[in-house]
Amino acid sequence: MSVTYIVNLTAGRGLTQRLWPVLSRSVGKDDHVEVTQRPGHATELARAAVAAGATRVVAVGGDGTVAEVAKGLLRTDVQLGHVPTGAGCDLARALGLPKAPADAMAALDQLRPTALDVGMAGDQAFLTVSGVGFDAVVAAEDARTRATGMTGTLPYLLATFKVLRTYRPRLVRLTLDGQEVAEQRALLVAVANSQYYAGGMRIAPYALTGDGLLDVVVVGDLSVADTLLTLPKVFSGAHRSHPKVRFYQAKEVIVEAPVPLSAHLGGEPAGTTPVTFRVLPQALTVLSGVQAVPMDRP
Repeated sequence: MSVTYIVNLTAGRGLTQRLWPVLSRSVGKDDHVEVTQRPGHATELARAAVAAGATRVVAVGGDGTVAEVAKGLLRTDVQLGHVPTGAGCDLARALGLPKAPADAMAALDQLRPTALDVGMAGDQAFLTVSGVGFDAVVAAEDARTRATGMTGTLPYLLATFKVLRTYRPRLVRLTLDGQEVAEQRALLVAVANSQYYAGGMRIAPYALTGDGLLDVVVVGDLSVADTLLTLPKVFSGAHRSHPKVRFYQAKEVIVEAPVPLSAHLGGEPAGTTPVTFRVLPQALTVLSGVQAVPMDRP
């Protein structure tokens, strides 16, 4: 087997750079190691690895790194491995990968090859959750907060409380597989390929990573007080019983708004509406553990 490791040393606010000297001891003498130099470079390196005959490409970094690598492996037979060293590591959580990077590195040969859907927005790929509205504004603020060196869920919560002071639900219009859903006022629209985002929030508790569908979560016209009460429930998925939260599934999701709304892709700021999301069914082979089981609908 020909293995290439694509390493983002900046992932996890320097955590990857600190860990890689130890993790690299597990790299085989015939394996290849490539280090990313700029945004988008991981995709280029993944495509080059495929062209060079790699049979497995391992992304060492966070959710953004593995999404970039995935884009370079689309519609190939190359296995995608992941050693999570980023801030949120929500894909690793969904795929049942070991939390500790060293354990994830050691487990690569024991994991099971599994077909994985890939979400797309334009030519950009995502493996976790994207969306429009409140959480996109929070994602931008979260990035600024993480620049101070904080990791985990705390920066996201701080960003959430800051944005919540001024952000209010906005009018959005959804079109799901060509069928328009009535225009409605919503706090956010999450478009999910897997269950988790923002460092462990189970926003899409019914999502499966290989069912050929995107799960759409519309959080409606919540007041500030109701948002504060509902937010803690998202970690467990208990928000699914809220009367103003709606769940849909579709292969193509178009989100529009009379006034452009901020969008994000896997937690990274991605312009404004309109945005078209679509799914590429089982477009990757990923090394997986025991995946997160979807919750029962209430």
